Amino acid sequence: MTTPATDSPKSTDQKIGIIEFCTGKNEAGRPVYCYVSIRPSQYEEYLEKVASGEIFDPADYGEIIKEGEGRAPSKEIMQEMERVYNIRHNFENMLEDELHAFTEALRKKKQKRTE
Repeated sequence: MTTPATDSPKSTDQKIGIIEFCTGKNEAGRPVYCYVSIRPSQYEEYLEKVASGEIFDPADYGEIIKEGEGRAPSKEIMQEMERVYNIRHNFENMLEDELHAFTEALRKKKQKRTE
């Protein structure tokens, strides 16, 4: 998605968000999760914070869309997030499968050229 050059980062932040799934622990030390809509202007900073392993509040980077206790949401919540926000919980697996299929097709094409 592109925005006109006249859009400021703050203006873009009000229009779109990058949804991330986060896990962590609450103040009582119990596991929690949340889906957070990260402001685009803060996404890089958010990724750096995640990579650092430091404790942080995801709400500092955007709007908490859904949260709960436990390491993962229920199947019903996952389905709701998929339906409402077009979240793909199995995105990495889908990408891996597509990459494998693409690599296999290239291998077969190369093999035919050498025959």
